[in-house]
Amino acid sequence: MTSQSSQGDASAASDKPRIATSDDGVGFWHPSIRPLVKAYMIGLMRVTIMISVLIWTLVALYWASLYREVESTPNIDAAIIDRDGGLIGSTITNQLLAINASPAPRLTWRSVSPSTYPTSADVEKAVAIDFDTWLIIEIAQGATARLEAARAAGDASWNPNSVVTLTYAEARNQVGFGLIMTIARSSLQPVLANINTQLAAQYLTSLGANSAAAITALSNAPSTIANPVAMTTNNIRPYSQPVATAATFVGLIYLCILAFNVVMAGFGMRAGMGLNRKLNLRSLILARILLPAISYIFLSLMFSLLEIAFELDFKAMGYTYGAGFMVWFCFTYTGMLLLGLMTEAFLSLVGAPFIGFCLILIIIVNVAVSNLPIELQNEFFKYGYAMPFYNLKQSYLTIVFNVGKRSDLFKYAGILWVWIIVVIFTFPIWIWWERKREIKAASAPPRGPPPPSAQKPVTDEEAQKNEQ
Repeated sequence: MTSQSSQGDASAASDKPRIATSDDGVGFWHPSIRPLVKAYMIGLMRVTIMISVLIWTLVALYWASLYREVESTPNIDAAIIDRDGGLIGSTITNQLLAINASPAPRLTWRSVSPSTYPTSADVEKAVAIDFDTWLIIEIAQGATARLEAARAAGDASWNPNSVVTLTYAEARNQVGFGLIMTIARSSLQPVLANINTQLAAQYLTSLGANSAAAITALSNAPSTIANPVAMTTNNIRPYSQPVATAATFVGLIYLCILAFNVVMAGFGMRAGMGLNRKLNLRSLILARILLPAISYIFLSLMFSLLEIAFELDFKAMGYTYGAGFMVWFCFTYTGMLLLGLMTEAFLSLVGAPFIGFCLILIIIVNVAVSNLPIELQNEFFKYGYAMPFYNLKQSYLTIVFNVGKRSDLFKYAGILWVWIIVVIFTFPIWIWWERKREIKAASAPPRGPPPPSAQKPVTDEEAQKNEQ
């Protein structure tokens, strides 16, 4: 009896697939594994074709998001405030407005009444908080009259840079402002050159019998005749914390990948333990929502603590450091929870073999709209206002650089939580679909070549004959 049992165990063991060692394995083209090699190569070819399609659909989306940046520059609004009311103010205003008829690259200029933004605080609020415009050009009050008085008196204290001020908030989008400021400066330089030439010609023409006295005055104040009008820039929200780039761009991708790893780890453990089939539908849904959500609390906290380790300042909005950090952490957790739930939904929808494609989909669709200002992109990319990456980035910039209204944080959080609610309420559909697919796969006959143990062994003589 014992002998028969031993023989049965040995027979069962011989039927189990075993890993070939370097001594007993066969070559890649050996006839005994030819069906497996064929299936492997066909599968690899299919994956190659799928990735090629992915490159020309999803990956190309990111290239498209940068493709018409220069042509879209007229979408950038810039305001002009003429507080002068004289020759300098009217000339600069009219020449900048005339640029609107020019082709791109250019900004779209508009004249704004000084009463709209009467003080420098109002200008700052319009540019950095309310986002009424991307930048504002101010011509100083009484600039023309003060220049004439300085020339007449030979006032050496005349400062050309006090005449025109360009106010902007770089932290609103540090990538986009590289192009925006280049265009703004290239537009203003010829305008300032024209007004300086016009002022000099007008003044020299007006000299009469008192020309000697006027020349003496000019010698005391040469800045009133040689380029008396110049521009100074006022960056009220500089991108003064470069480490924030890690969190506001690449860090968003890392956040998605970390959530993806939690999802796939959970999938592997459930599959290995057979929990997917042992749990009822309700328990499976709750397990796949609640357990990762608890895990994300700890992971998002660790991710947020990186900002403290690298000295990111959270006090820009007037919060204490601790309060600013907690707001940052709450947004990070919300983002990780949303991205994790999205991945869970895609996993149920397409299955583990194709989840990598869905990860690429999530990343590219979000990254395409979170780098440049959406105003510098094609109309198609306005979908970005509803994307997780965009709203996370805007919330981070608001916390760290005080750009945008504090109330906008509720808007960004609301958009993220609407996504979460939609995914949670549709989650049972995707789980039901996944379970239906698994039942169908379990009842279907096996596909592909039979396993090596079920195939007729090939003798050495047959192998030599096949090779011939």
